[in-house]
Amino acid sequence: MAIQVKCVVVDDHPAVRRGLALLLADSDDIDLVCSVDSAEAAVEAVAEHQPDMLVVDLRLPGMDGISLVRRLAEQTPRMKTVVYSAYGDRGLLCDAIGAGVRGYVMKGSPPEDLIRAIRTVAAGEAFV
Repeated sequence: MAIQVKCVVVDDHPAVRRGLALLLADSDDIDLVCSVDSAEAAVEAVAEHQPDMLVVDLRLPGMDGISLVRRLAEQTPRMKTVVYSAYGDRGLLCDAIGAGVRGYVMKGSPPEDLIRAIRTVAAGEAFV
């Protein structure tokens, strides 16, 4: 049996959260334990579920995704993060990596790229 990667998804768009839930449900080794719509809800979800992986959008209401990653890195240093965003400019990518993100997937990418990113980052490697 494959090792389960416990995952929390953070995206403010309900359709994206639903699509990711369906995508991750097809994976035997990724367990979506919670899906939330804001950084504030993500802080609570991470504290409650203690996930291995955070999949986060960069543009969120209130606190942005990079600030969220920085905050959570202090609270749960073993948790790894993959950004799933429509924004791919170099500055955002550098900021995300500087905050501790180890995977970055564009929302326009094939769905399999996100699965590969989660698996790659969970194994301790980077995916950009």
